[in-house]
Order: sequence, then C-alpha cells, then structure tokens
Amino acid sequence: TTMPAHLRESLEIAIQACLSDTSAQFKSQEPSSSVETASFSSLHFTNQTRYLTHGYDAPKDIHPLYLINAEGGRMNHSQLLCHPSEDIQKLSGPYADLKQSLEGVLRWVVEKVLLLHPSVFQELMASVDVLPLQDTSPVSPFTSIVFNINVGTLAH
Repeated sequence: TTMPAHLRESLEIAIQACLSDTSAQFKSQEPSSSVETASFSSLHFTNQTRYLTHGYDAPKDIHPLYLINAEGGRMNHSQLLCHPSEDIQKLSGPYADLKQSLEGVLRWVVEKVLLLHPSVFQELMASVDVLPLQDTSPVSPFTSIVFNINVGTLAH
C-alpha cells in the first residue's frame, strides 16, 4: 500500500503551488515538539447536505412547503439541497488546481481504499452520482477531501 515514487515525489510541491495564495502554508517543524503545541490549517473540500428534519410531528394534511412553525416562520428549504462547503466556495481556484494537479494521487488513494474495503463501494456510489452545478468529486465515490497542513501526530 505504499504510494509509488512517481506519485509521491512531487506531491508536496504540487500542494504548495496550489495553495500559495491561501493561509494554508507549509512550515518546517520539529516532529517531537509539534504534536501538542503546533497549530495547523485544515481545508474541507466537500459537498454537503445539512439541517435535515424528520417531520414526525408535522400535520399530515398540509404540504411541507406551506408549513408555518409556532413562531410564524417558515423553513428555509434551500438549506436541504446539496451544496459546496465554505472552503470550496472561498477557495474555488485553489480547489480546482488541487483537483487537476493531484488527479493521479487521488485516483491511487481511491483505488487502494476500495481494494481494502470493497463492500463499502456500492453504498458510496449511490451518494455521489449528482453534485451541485454538475461538479464531480475528485475522490469519487467519496464526496470529500480534507487537507490538514502542518498537522503533527504521534503517527507522523
């Protein structure tokens, strides 16, 4: 499961180049001291659906679009739609660059995960067929990719 050298060799340089205009910058750190004290940047590139409601107590004789709550307000139904994360919206250029630059690496990661966990594949495929604005996930069948820059753990 070791990443091939041709993918691994330019990985850090490609990520640094794509994120050069963002606050997520690589910093040289002492491995032993960084575990507990160092801060790190985390970028969450995901398409998400939030604020789902159950509706168990809703009246059965009225369409959900016409429901009014006890305070007289209506539900914002647009929040139920799948939408890009804040990081995708704010960093659309770097995100596009990362998708293009890391295509081979991301494809390799997906292939390895699916090889190790084949039963998960069918469940995941159903959830990523349609993304907002006809976008595609760079790690399909997964919907998210997270970059933790300068993170230090005992495993690192």
